[in-house]
Amino acid sequence: MDVVRHSWKSYLNSDLLREFFQSKLLLSLLILLVIGSVIGLIATVNSDQETRYGLQNNKISLAENVILISQSNVQLGSEYAKRMNNVLLAELYSQFGEVGLSAKYYQKLLTGTDNPEIARRATILAASSAQPKEALEAVRVWVKLSPNNLEARQYYSLLLLRSNSFEESVEQLHLISQFIDKQGTQEDGNNANKEAKNVYSKGLKFIGSMLNIESHHDQSLLAFQYYLKKYNKTVYQSQQNLIMSSLAMNAKKYEVVLSALKNVESNESIHSSRITLMKVKALQALNRVSEAVKILQNSVDQQQASDSMQLQLVRLLILDRQKNVASPYLKELVRKYPDNNDLLKTLIALEIDQSHLQSAKKNIQKLSKHKGYQSDVSYFKGEISEAEGDLQSALKNYQQVVGGSLHKRARKKIIKLGDGLSIRKVNYNLKP
Repeated sequence: MDVVRHSWKSYLNSDLLREFFQSKLLLSLLILLVIGSVIGLIATVNSDQETRYGLQNNKISLAENVILISQSNVQLGSEYAKRMNNVLLAELYSQFGEVGLSAKYYQKLLTGTDNPEIARRATILAASSAQPKEALEAVRVWVKLSPNNLEARQYYSLLLLRSNSFEESVEQLHLISQFIDKQGTQEDGNNANKEAKNVYSKGLKFIGSMLNIESHHDQSLLAFQYYLKKYNKTVYQSQQNLIMSSLAMNAKKYEVVLSALKNVESNESIHSSRITLMKVKALQALNRVSEAVKILQNSVDQQQASDSMQLQLVRLLILDRQKNVASPYLKELVRKYPDNNDLLKTLIALEIDQSHLQSAKKNIQKLSKHKGYQSDVSYFKGEISEAEGDLQSALKNYQQVVGGSLHKRARKKIIKLGDGLSIRKVNYNLKP
């Protein structure tokens, strides 16, 4: 939950500030603030040592001047003055990046407030400065003042989730889901959306997306599991399992991913690519590469896979040491995307590894026509020369590799070949 960057000027329209700025304190407050700012600016142009810490001193001097204003205004006995001073201090610290201190001053404003914007600001600042207890206290006030505010409910559910209060968090998630569903199920374009053909809940989709971007992945998964225990609806089974698998993937619970995807209906064609990729990623993470290959290969062969999935298949086949099987899939991609030099480089490396040197030479010639790939060309030429036993030519080509992704490999080759050539020369000189 990112901090919403408001300046204190954005609060001029609140009832609290409007009444305060009508008071006689306005003039003295602004004058003293200007004096404080000038003092802070002077501090930044002193010696080099002082300039180095100018920002820190500026923070302190400005804050101290506002505190002096607070003390003088508190003596006047104005409750509005006290509250306004807390707002100014809070926003002052916020502007200088002291979010934690800013949150503490907003916390003081919660008691007796009827302004939901104050509670909102206190919630966001406390949440972003790792003050969960204070954030929960603030968001409860916010929800009380704005019970139909969707943003407030979102913060409330996520803060409860982060504090492991899953049952309470689930109640908020359910309220959010109901609120979204009540907004209507009419799809754009007269129900032309493909998802409208299947049983589908907008509210469920919303809370799934909300939990999916939450940074606390384990708690998000647990919260949704709690949610399904209480509010599971068979009619939304596929949608619920898709959400579960996505949250489990974030939490790196790969067995849960596979288990959830088993229960997704096979006719969910709109999600077929997504389901396949999640299965493949989960299997790969569990070192079940051969199973992942079979799933991807089946999708590609049935022309149900995207080009990115076909490239993933190539990578997995190479990882699974099925390079001969990978080659035709990669060649097809190169034909499809002739200007993609990264694909061409991968094909060249694969051909050299398989000792298809003539084909590799032709592709190296193609790569040499493109600017910015000369180091890559030199490296591949070096590998071919090495494979053909011409170590002198190989060394010369490796020495021409300057920068690029293959530079480190070339350096290692140079050291290895240099040592090998030295040994051969010594052995030659030892011959009688």
